[in-house]
Amino acid sequence: MSFQTDALQLAELDQQICREFFAANTCKLGRLLNEYTKLRKSLKIQMLDEPVVSIKDRKARKVIQNIASSDGLPSDIVIEQLLKLSNSKSITEEFEAIDFDEFSSDLFYSWYSHYEYIEALIKMRPLILQCNPSESVKRLVNQVRRCYAFQQYDAAYGLCRTLLEAGVYDICRRYKLVPEQGDHPLPIEKYKWDKLNKKVSSGLVREKLRDLYRRLGTVLHAGRSVTSEEALEAFKETLLVIERLYDRHETP
Repeated sequence: MSFQTDALQLAELDQQICREFFAANTCKLGRLLNEYTKLRKSLKIQMLDEPVVSIKDRKARKVIQNIASSDGLPSDIVIEQLLKLSNSKSITEEFEAIDFDEFSSDLFYSWYSHYEYIEALIKMRPLILQCNPSESVKRLVNQVRRCYAFQQYDAAYGLCRTLLEAGVYDICRRYKLVPEQGDHPLPIEKYKWDKLNKKVSSGLVREKLRDLYRRLGTVLHAGRSVTSEEALEAFKETLLVIERLYDRHETP
């Protein structure tokens, strides 16, 4: 099944769970929760080695963005409360040791034999868009994820700025925000960053983009080091900004 199909099915289960929860229909609720957690986990597993997920449907895309981030869906709140009552582990700990053994041969051993690689990938969500972005964007998302997985946090942090540039460049080309000369667009490298920023954004979004770009350059230019938490937060913020920029320019 595709990401889009699975995401829409998860959204439907989420709505059913909320209805049955408030109706106190415990028998049906238990079955729905079991289906929901299995499908949610399946989606999370599929995202482990996917740097970019392209989904046309806006609703499905939002579902994937929510479960890939800390936002989650309403059913996750229901599950968390039930787990607390039963003193069970959190839904955020859904990947057990057996899962590591199952997936490490495909996702990990070709790089480096350690469970920390998989643990890091679980934290690094993919870029989720309607379109299929440029190869540069895909490659850079993958590089940031791999740098973080190997605890190269400064490199991951600095590459987020390059990823931001690649996303903006792709948007400018894709949506023809740069003038053309004959059959070819004007080489985008001739534009300074601030001018490109103005072409893809406005208002508060433009200020946020400018501030993020400045902060991501501090490791490159100021020689400071970052923690794993700072690198992870920078990656999440970069993906969120890029997704919003693509959404701004996509066809309704």
